[in-house]
Amino acid sequence: MLRTVTRPEDPVSAMADASELVPLSVLSLDLAEPATGWAADLGARGIAIVPDDIGRAAVSRDDARRLIADRRDEARAAEARQREATERMDAEFEARRQAQLPPGLAADRVPEGMTAAEFMMALGRDKAPRRISPMEEFLGRGPAEFEYHLDDDAS
Repeated sequence: MLRTVTRPEDPVSAMADASELVPLSVLSLDLAEPATGWAADLGARGIAIVPDDIGRAAVSRDDARRLIADRRDEARAAEARQREATERMDAEFEARRQAQLPPGLAADRVPEGMTAAEFMMALGRDKAPRRISPMEEFLGRGPAEFEYHLDDDAS
């Protein structure tokens, strides 16, 4: 429901009053129209919609300033929530990445005369499975399962 203000009969005071109003069409350039419509949203906020000097629906400059400030505050709050969510997701991702890293090597475990890289390579060589030759793979045997027979009769 629209509230209206009676127009003063004096044209000079009408001009002063018109300069203190912001038409909703101009306000719509900066603020998206609420889903419920301007009348319902502004009525719920206690803001009167009045016609300006040429008959357009308008609100006072103070009310328009307050609406723009409210929207700015809402945008900042949404941005802060988004930033917090992003930081939380980044922290979770970093924790998962850290958990996947190998534990490394304590400095006191490296023997004298070896660098840490040499020691890690030596440890890796001991743990790595031995390569199987194509012949061993074909025969389905491991490297220790071969038996060699000398053929004495082949002379």
